[in-house]
Amino acid sequence: MRLLAMGVAAATAMGIVAGGVGPVTATTVPAATGEPIATLEAAGGVLGKVVAERPVAWTPHIRDGAVWAITQTGDTMVVGGNFTRVAVSKDSPDISRTNLMSFDAVTGRINDFSPSTDGRVAAVTPGNVPGTVYVAGSFKSLNGRTGRVFLLDAKTGKVLDSFSPATIDGPVVDLALVGNRLYIGGTFTYVGGAPHAGIASLYADTGQVDPHMNIQMQGNHNWTPGSSGGRGFTGPMAFDISPDGSTMAVVGNFKTVDGLDLDQAFLADLSGETATIADWHTDRYDDPCKTSYDSYVRDVKWSPDGRSFTIAATGAPHPGTLCDTIATWLGAERGRNLEPIAIDESGGDSLYSVAHTDAVVYAGGHIRWANNPNGEDSAKP
Repeated sequence: MRLLAMGVAAATAMGIVAGGVGPVTATTVPAATGEPIATLEAAGGVLGKVVAERPVAWTPHIRDGAVWAITQTGDTMVVGGNFTRVAVSKDSPDISRTNLMSFDAVTGRINDFSPSTDGRVAAVTPGNVPGTVYVAGSFKSLNGRTGRVFLLDAKTGKVLDSFSPATIDGPVVDLALVGNRLYIGGTFTYVGGAPHAGIASLYADTGQVDPHMNIQMQGNHNWTPGSSGGRGFTGPMAFDISPDGSTMAVVGNFKTVDGLDLDQAFLADLSGETATIADWHTDRYDDPCKTSYDSYVRDVKWSPDGRSFTIAATGAPHPGTLCDTIATWLGAERGRNLEPIAIDESGGDSLYSVAHTDAVVYAGGHIRWANNPNGEDSAKP
């Protein structure tokens, strides 16, 4: 995976920098001076400069598998994915960790944090109590306890018994905490025995179902009965909530939301007693891009000031579409057939993750080029 950064001060003149980065969700890295910098999520996305190209030398190693999620709570970094072996450094002995690990954000020391899951950890986010973290994924149990979402002590890995998650019948791919409400998204259809197709909310302290979120996703972006293309599960790939907690941006594999034509992307208004679908629509993600992919949107993040959000997409080289692009949208704009305010096209390579600071937008993927609107698996003017 590679990382690029787009300047967002002037949406029409985006500056690009690129460099190598490991297979992780887009996040900040420590400065070359060795001074720790919090992850974008933990810092609320506020970082007034482009991060240094060289990370500190003490970042722990993942020996196998892949990393799918990183977050910071206090002075602790928590990492989730599908892996079994980690190490303090390149030449140090292996330490056994099953899909979860944590380390000190200042020294890189690996903590005595060794919860074990029977499947991939896809999402981690700071808990409702300082020093804790929510973890979720495609696993069905953690330390032998049945569940898809757990609240853990971020340093020891101890499960907090006060959080007893509702039954969820499918994988969870994303999490977000707002007050005492924990939003979950994934390829599930029932939560706590009630229909919740793709997204739901839990009480953050108990883990039981909160009735606030009852929006349902339907259909597949590309696949139709009888088609030869790839078929994926219906549900979000990612979602993010505006800094003021009022609006959720969702991207994923769906054709309609509560029966409305909202192909692959929609906004939800969270300000009322129950969540409702916002009057926001674009047809720019209607293109098929590549029929072997059922859906091609991959990530979405809000800017720290809440004025805009950015969507990362894969697909295939199709100039003039939003396949293989990063696209930024005005958060307050409403109506139909809306257009992004800024687009960066890779010219044929996938973009998988995105993160905002007050200075730049960071995006990760297997990109070879940026600012390449005419490229079709090649560099063009």
